[in-house]
Amino acid sequence: MQLKQLGRSKMCYLQEHQEFDMCIKYLCVDSQCTLQFRAMCTDCYNKLHQGHRVIDLIEAERLAYQQHQEHLAQFKLHIIKLNEILQHSIKTIKSHVKKLQAQFKMLIEQELEKLHQDHLKPPIDLNDFAQQLLQHQNIVSTKPIQILTKGVKQLLLKSYFLTSDISVFTFKDYVNLSDESLVQIKRFDLVQKVLFDQITFNTNSTEALQIFNNHPQKIKCPGLVHIYSLDIKQDGTLIAVGGHPDTLLLIDPISEIIVKTFKTKFLEIFAVKFSSDGLRLAAAGSCPYEIYVWNCNDFEQSPIILKAQHLNQINRLQFVSKCLYTASDDYKLRVWKLKKNGVKNYKEYIGHWDSVYGLAINNKHVASTGKDKTLIVWFEGKILKQWMAHDAEYGGYCVEYSLDGKLLISTGYDKIIKFWSTEHNYKLIKQFQSHEEPIWTLGLLNNTELLATASWDNTIKIWDIKSGKCLYTLENHFHSSPCLNIKRYPLQFLATNEGGFILIWNL
Repeated sequence: MQLKQLGRSKMCYLQEHQEFDMCIKYLCVDSQCTLQFRAMCTDCYNKLHQGHRVIDLIEAERLAYQQHQEHLAQFKLHIIKLNEILQHSIKTIKSHVKKLQAQFKMLIEQELEKLHQDHLKPPIDLNDFAQQLLQHQNIVSTKPIQILTKGVKQLLLKSYFLTSDISVFTFKDYVNLSDESLVQIKRFDLVQKVLFDQITFNTNSTEALQIFNNHPQKIKCPGLVHIYSLDIKQDGTLIAVGGHPDTLLLIDPISEIIVKTFKTKFLEIFAVKFSSDGLRLAAAGSCPYEIYVWNCNDFEQSPIILKAQHLNQINRLQFVSKCLYTASDDYKLRVWKLKKNGVKNYKEYIGHWDSVYGLAINNKHVASTGKDKTLIVWFEGKILKQWMAHDAEYGGYCVEYSLDGKLLISTGYDKIIKFWSTEHNYKLIKQFQSHEEPIWTLGLLNNTELLATASWDNTIKIWDIKSGKCLYTLENHFHSSPCLNIKRYPLQFLATNEGGFILIWNL
């Protein structure tokens, strides 16, 4: 430690040499020298320390750096191996989760059939009923439930032990667990929670509202003056942020590290979207009116670039299976069929007569809205229904299907939130408003009856879908487009903020 401290000196210990900015190069370690452990310049060495045991500090620094780089390379190999095993574990868990979900669905159906046979009243809330089946084993026969919960826990436990089999925790005995390793373990714990939450249905409206009782995590987005779009991977491990100028950022929300910075050809990036399986990331915006699609397993690969004749500014993106849907200012929706090395073909949906701003998909039904003030529902590329929805200067801005697909929810320049029933030919069944300025984005909080909206009045509002009552108002200065994004398992609420920040509330 003493050597380390002495070696950090920049200038020679002699005052007259310091005045000439003579930097150190040697450290005398000769036990017979009266100036032992003094860092010195070359001139001092030649005059006072010839024949002494000395350390060449520059060479020592070079060797230390070389050793550090070797350790770092070894560590990166361990991390790559860890990630490979994590991916294999996650894939295994997901396949088993699907089987367990099917078993659980069968259990619910059996219990509902028992209620019907016993002439008992069916449950009002199916989610509450499902949660009771998991928490109170006396409601159903205990054996199937034990098999279900035990199966999930064993899978998660097994996958965690897989990570312990790799020696990523040390390079050598004297090196402690690094921050990067801790981030990997935290990320894996998050994936475990994601998968377990998908089984247990454990988010209710009260819990969802409590998310705003905590101070949000605040992440700076360097290089972005305005943020126009953001999205988060379903497993919560990566956030994509785009805006003005031409920069797309990939951020690890756990470590808050900028994983990747892409300088694109766009003047602005207005839309970013991860596919539901987390394998692809798409980004689009203004001129040159192209869509970039990256492989999320290897961001070093060049993206697939999608082009079309008369393509204009892209406002929204949405992945469904191997297809990418786009909504743009050229009045059209497009469906791009993707393959590994490019695009197979694309199909145009023609029906709007002005810019298309909003896009939502539910099975084979596609909904869109835009500046022409209409809302269109498409089925297999054909117009199923078209009607005037938001009769204001810039029409409709955003549209979403409810989680059960029974409602189509739209907002727009008129500041009104409208609910349309998909079961009754898209009849308007409810509308309400509270924002003082137009609403650009909306989102649904998972397994709850809550809706979130973001407006140019610099507020985020949380609504009760059944009553139409505004339950919570959050002041938030957007500075540019009011963007929010909601990840459902476990619940995370993201919003853009002035000064090039994104805010994250975690449940």
